[in-house]
Amino acid sequence: MSGGALVTFMATTEEGYNRALASGKLSPGNCTAPSCPWVPLKESEEAAMESALRSPKFEKHDWPTQEHVWCVLRLCFTPQQATQAFQQHLLTSFWPANDTSYAGGYRWHGAISLADFAHEWTRLALAPTGYEAWADRHLAKITGANKVAEGVCAGCGGMQAGWAVGSRSLYCAACWHEFICTPAEPEDGGGLE
Repeated sequence: MSGGALVTFMATTEEGYNRALASGKLSPGNCTAPSCPWVPLKESEEAAMESALRSPKFEKHDWPTQEHVWCVLRLCFTPQQATQAFQQHLLTSFWPANDTSYAGGYRWHGAISLADFAHEWTRLALAPTGYEAWADRHLAKITGANKVAEGVCAGCGGMQAGWAVGSRSLYCAACWHEFICTPAEPEDGGGLE
């Protein structure tokens, strides 16, 4: 809390930002999976961005090669607003006990009427992540692949870190990316060997 106020942050895409501006509210679907009933609020811009980037809702296969614009909401609750929201169970705290890599924070249950709270938006342009960062962030949850420190890529022949599923061949991040983003041809079976 800053000067008694609770200051929180939430990151979304330009599309989520435009929906929030048009409706005057921030709905859970703007920043989480459609079935999720809350808006995740974090204690810093960095934690909000990390949360958004980890969300499957925002997973984009062009992250390695394209710049993306994100919008970060800074939402301030007065002490009275925070107390009332906690008492009404609209606002709850969330601190995962068994995942120290994930920043906790708060959850607003339902839609947030932006007119009711002091807030401001910041636009951030994120440079392309590159294939390695994309793979580190998403490959295991997409394919179940495990990272191998170094090996020969079965796709391009390069000697580098790679990912393998079970006992299958090792592939570098760029080859995995190409495989995931390229529709399978019906006659070739569409799989990495």
